[in-house]
Amino acid sequence: MTSIGNNAFENYTGLTSVTIPDGVTSIGNYAFYACNGLTSVTIPNSVTSIGSQAFSGCTGLTSVTIPNSVTSIGDLAFRDCTGLKKLIIEDGASTLTLIGTGTSYAFTNVSVDTLYLGRNISRSIWSIPLFGTALKDLTIGGSVTSIESVAFRGCTSLTSVTIPNSVTSIGSQAFSGCTGLTLVASFRNAPPTLGTNVFQYVNMNTCCLRVPIGSLSAYSSASGWSSFSCREEKTFRTVTFNSQGGSHVPSQAVVDGETIRVPTAPTLEGHAFGGWYKEAECINPWLIATDVVSSDLTLYAKWVTLYAVIVSSAGTGSTGSGSYAEGTTVTINAGTPPANQVFKNWTTASPNVTFANANSAITTFVMPANAVTVTANFEAITNAQTPTISAHPQGNTYTQNVVANALSVTASVTDGGTLSYQWHSNTANSTTGGTTLGSANGAQTAAYTPPTTTVGTLYYYVVVTNTNTSVNGTQTATATSNTATVTVNSTGTSITEMEGDEGLKIYPNPVNDELRIMNYEWQAGDIVELFDMNGKRVYMAQPPCTVHRVPFTVDMSPFQPGTYILRIGSHTARVVKQ
Repeated sequence: MTSIGNNAFENYTGLTSVTIPDGVTSIGNYAFYACNGLTSVTIPNSVTSIGSQAFSGCTGLTSVTIPNSVTSIGDLAFRDCTGLKKLIIEDGASTLTLIGTGTSYAFTNVSVDTLYLGRNISRSIWSIPLFGTALKDLTIGGSVTSIESVAFRGCTSLTSVTIPNSVTSIGSQAFSGCTGLTLVASFRNAPPTLGTNVFQYVNMNTCCLRVPIGSLSAYSSASGWSSFSCREEKTFRTVTFNSQGGSHVPSQAVVDGETIRVPTAPTLEGHAFGGWYKEAECINPWLIATDVVSSDLTLYAKWVTLYAVIVSSAGTGSTGSGSYAEGTTVTINAGTPPANQVFKNWTTASPNVTFANANSAITTFVMPANAVTVTANFEAITNAQTPTISAHPQGNTYTQNVVANALSVTASVTDGGTLSYQWHSNTANSTTGGTTLGSANGAQTAAYTPPTTTVGTLYYYVVVTNTNTSVNGTQTATATSNTATVTVNSTGTSITEMEGDEGLKIYPNPVNDELRIMNYEWQAGDIVELFDMNGKRVYMAQPPCTVHRVPFTVDMSPFQPGTYILRIGSHTARVVKQ
């Protein structure tokens, strides 16, 4: 492939990064037009032309390097690349032609703030400046021999400009309106030829001109240069940055005895920049904030090898994949697990990896000097088993203050969990909205004895909870029993109180063998019942309908000594058997 055709990727917003293959010589018109997701592009040193609007509207681009092989850039090639802040036009002997029409050209509506200009620029039109007011960091390379007219007109953010020894001429209005300029340094002993109004509107009283030792007289008498009120001679030093295989970093002209400006950090595939050093072996670092320049020098980039980390089989939103230097603490996150699964652990077959906690979805390890692949493992969610209730509590009827039989429940699980119980009482026949009972009378066990101190009916139920801490999902599950109805009846009145009713007499009391009941008139359907103190009916009979004082006899001899409850119709009384 030798070219990228016209409109090849136009409006392809999903494109985020482009590396154009070596051997491609041309990029067609509109090739990447409106690819607003594009954040980086690498143009090889084989490309000679970039077509009209080739990258127009690529708002995500922040930095572009134009290699020295490129000789022409079409009209509006980078128009509206509003995110483009850094532009490097590499050193080269050939002139770069920027094609434009009317008042437009390659970089229309672009707010570049950092520019390295490594070679001469030629434009088919020159009535508009190359860049706007955002430009504040300008470096002109040693291959540039002329600065074209109006090139930097109106760049109000520029505070200083250094003109290398190679520049012999500067076109009209090249720096006109650069009102922020406070320093112009020219490295050439013989003053470059100036067109008209090169420094128009620059405050010549506050902007200082620096020139090489021995050349002040020549500048003081040269047209255009003599307008500077502040003129001084300095010894200039050249600082060259050797990126040792990395991207180009422009050299700097530095006044003898001063520090260098912080240079742009270079980049190198598979490496992290480790700073500038005084020798190629990178033994002694150059301290940019404090080290001063006393001679021409070369600084060398140190590179730290980066090793790849791949987070494999991870869930949605996982993080940690990338490139890291040896010794870096790498944080990995397994992300959101797939449906119905939960994170289990991290594993790796890569050597020299020790997880801080292999069982945590978010963990760390120290990067070794090798590539690493880590795998996030997941497993199906297992919840605690719901208890099975095989026997529900059964209710009963009791006489007030008689000890009730225990209500009991039988429940089981097969997952190895532990069962716990909580009994509740309710005034309604429902297993919701009840009152949670305390621990008394076995209310937190499988058997609970209800109180009989209060006459009335209550409904009891128990919630059985299975707790299993060995499962990876919900570790508790509950089951609720049926309700058990417990009715407590009154103990009744005393024998004396019952005998207050007309014609009724019960005797003897206490009794040994026979208990006699006399009524003036027994009615059809009258029933005599006798209950023990557990509420169990031990006797029932229906007296004959007789009149006057004929007694009805209850044989008490079969019963054990104790207190019994006698009930006749709606009347109850306590009877003591001796």
